[in-house]
Amino acid sequence: MVRRVLSLLLSRAEHVVPMEQLIEELWGDRAPRLARKTAQTHVYNLRAALRRDTDPDGRDLLETHANGYRIRVEPGQLDLWQFKEGYSRGKAALRRGDVSTASSLLHRALDLWTGDAFTGVEPGPMLSAQRASIEDLRLQALEERIDADLRLGRHRALVGELKALTIRYPLHEEFCAQFMLAAHRSGMDREALAAYRGARRSMIAELGLEPSPRLRELQQRVLSGDSTLWDLRPDPPASGPAWSPSPYQLPPELDHLVDREHALAAIDEAARATTGAKDPGLRVVVITGGVGTGKTVTAVRAGHRLQAHFPDGQLFAVLHRPDGTPSEPAEILRSFLATVGLPPDETPERLDDLTRLFRGWAVHRRLLLLLDDAASTEQILPLLPAGANCTVLVTSRHRLGGFLGATTTIPLGPVGMAGGVALLAAVAGPLRVDKELHAAEEIVRLCDGLPIAIRAAAEKLVAWPARSLREFAGRLSDERRRLTELSSAHLDVGRLLRDSRARLGERERQALDMLCRDCAPVRGLPALESGLGIGRTQAEHLVESLASCHLLETAAGPAGDLRFSVPRMLRLAFADRDGSPRPEGDQGRPPAPSSANAPVLRARRPAACGSRARAS
Repeated sequence: MVRRVLSLLLSRAEHVVPMEQLIEELWGDRAPRLARKTAQTHVYNLRAALRRDTDPDGRDLLETHANGYRIRVEPGQLDLWQFKEGYSRGKAALRRGDVSTASSLLHRALDLWTGDAFTGVEPGPMLSAQRASIEDLRLQALEERIDADLRLGRHRALVGELKALTIRYPLHEEFCAQFMLAAHRSGMDREALAAYRGARRSMIAELGLEPSPRLRELQQRVLSGDSTLWDLRPDPPASGPAWSPSPYQLPPELDHLVDREHALAAIDEAARATTGAKDPGLRVVVITGGVGTGKTVTAVRAGHRLQAHFPDGQLFAVLHRPDGTPSEPAEILRSFLATVGLPPDETPERLDDLTRLFRGWAVHRRLLLLLDDAASTEQILPLLPAGANCTVLVTSRHRLGGFLGATTTIPLGPVGMAGGVALLAAVAGPLRVDKELHAAEEIVRLCDGLPIAIRAAAEKLVAWPARSLREFAGRLSDERRRLTELSSAHLDVGRLLRDSRARLGERERQALDMLCRDCAPVRGLPALESGLGIGRTQAEHLVESLASCHLLETAAGPAGDLRFSVPRMLRLAFADRDGSPRPEGDQGRPPAPSSANAPVLRARRPAACGSRARAS
């Protein structure tokens, strides 16, 4: 029973499995009176075993939630995830015509299988459904791998394997067709035709059906000695309008993505809910978070994982220009239409005409759009395709909503300590980090777990191989020079953080300036009201606006009042945006306002806040 609980949790890794599903898996519709208590006992025993056998440090891999349990799995720990990722990459490579790479990737993915799914576990109704789904995915991967090997001319080596597969799966037409092709190319036409007759007998006996037209045609081609059966080239893509190829615009994947497997799993689940659903519809997945949290890297990784599920193409667009201003939707649509081959002289000018034309092209396609750094919902709405099997991934610093179709929001924040150290080690080197693990943890803490800051710190360490991590942590501990230490010619964390201020309205900028100047890290609405000379409603709107773009963290105060603070890295960046130091003797004193209605809110370094600022 404990093994069954573990299997169900792993099949839904990083997702909460409700107690009701555990009870259904363990007892079906014959649950005993004390089913919940017994299930809790099984979970307790599982938690103890996991802590003892897989994590001697005592960290709980099994989390308790209000309505169930979730098992935490790190990247590379779960073979099912590795298999799915390898299969997705292999299938995408095969569609691109990179047959050798596809064969290698699919072989590695299938080598993870050492038997049937959940071997040694007596499955209940939930696991039986999971096992059927996973087994079906394995057969699809096997079909693709054999297809790749056939295209590489390995037909003779495949004959024995395919013959065994046709015996085990007598109703599986694809294996029969692949065996007939491999046997014919190996000079074994008798065996090829015998396989067809066997498949036909099985289908008539079991299903009352004749083989498909494709299999019957293959039999006739073998009988006639059709020479094109020796053609090893990939099949041509499906035909369509002359101006509608399948575009692949995703940028290359970046390495060193850590602590985002749960987000990737959530994106995968939300995006692929479109394909094969009984009631398919457009899916919009919004990946939101502050500057430097890895939204784009995560979305691109997810897009590559999903590539095989959207064979009609993947489109990519950045929705802000280099100067920080939002791109116009019409500009993006013209780029998309040019990518799929529409001649410039046939491209309309009006936004609504561009939208209709793009949706007409996409309506019958399984298409993935990745829209990076969106400014607003209004900017995205004209870009949404009409295809019922399309998915749109959106990254934004804002919390967006109001889309057509099903919308899933996935927030990204700082990485945990383990993930931050792993990122530091991936860039700076594992031996160097392991040697000074406590200093590495201090660097991650001083970077507030912000992925972009940790990467910048790691690249600084790479540039100075003789510098110890302890020394570098000491340099970062000085808040007056922290952002300077995290800047280089190609990665300036302070500049990236400061750029987010330029996208704000005047009132929001004034509020941020005041909050970053003030040494008190946590404030309430009265501070904004008095500092800006505004009323309660305006102050609430300001807080809501800044919190929606992750420039404020909000929480309830001791008396239930609203409390908020600027994250520490942002405080340092905004207070130092003009690059000028605070004058000696002026530290800690706010500037005098020039008038009662127009306060001068110049940014200041929070150096005088001392331990209070560091504690925030």
